[in-house]
Amino acid sequence: MNAVDQSLPLANFPLQDKAPLSNLSVSLSPLPPCSKLILRGNFDAPEWPAAKQFKAAATSQSHAYWLGPDEQLITAPDDTIEALQQHYADYVQVDVSDYYQQLLLADSHDQNSAAIQHILGQLFHLDFDAFAVGQCQQTQCGQTTVLIARQDNGYLIQYRASYGDYLWEYFERLMQAT
Repeated sequence: MNAVDQSLPLANFPLQDKAPLSNLSVSLSPLPPCSKLILRGNFDAPEWPAAKQFKAAATSQSHAYWLGPDEQLITAPDDTIEALQQHYADYVQVDVSDYYQQLLLADSHDQNSAAIQHILGQLFHLDFDAFAVGQCQQTQCGQTTVLIARQDNGYLIQYRASYGDYLWEYFERLMQAT
């Protein structure tokens, strides 16, 4: 219904070749590309547990992020975009797989450590007491908009691929100073 093939050349993900940054127990790693689909529509149905504000929901293969009252971001393994488009055929869809890249910021000892809070607190406006596992927030970092999702294994940071080097430099400086 909504899937029109307007394929473009594959995007360049400049951070994919970067070695993870690490300082003590904190690490920042580029994540491999994945399928990403923005959906627009009515998410009041029971199958949308993530449709509440600032929530992220996950199955074994995919994640749903609440972006607004009528907008969700679905991520799944890299080779699943066609299956996602078919599954969500009743919604308005935009394939943003080549548009966004993801990083994972984690602490091997404590995902709520002072080091993690310092790094994220320097870049983003987050209330760590209210930012629970399973929640996501959209915010700004300098000139780029990012989605931050707090997960069991750390903080997923999604951003426009064109801002990758810019964002990486911020993190690099902060991790060296932590």
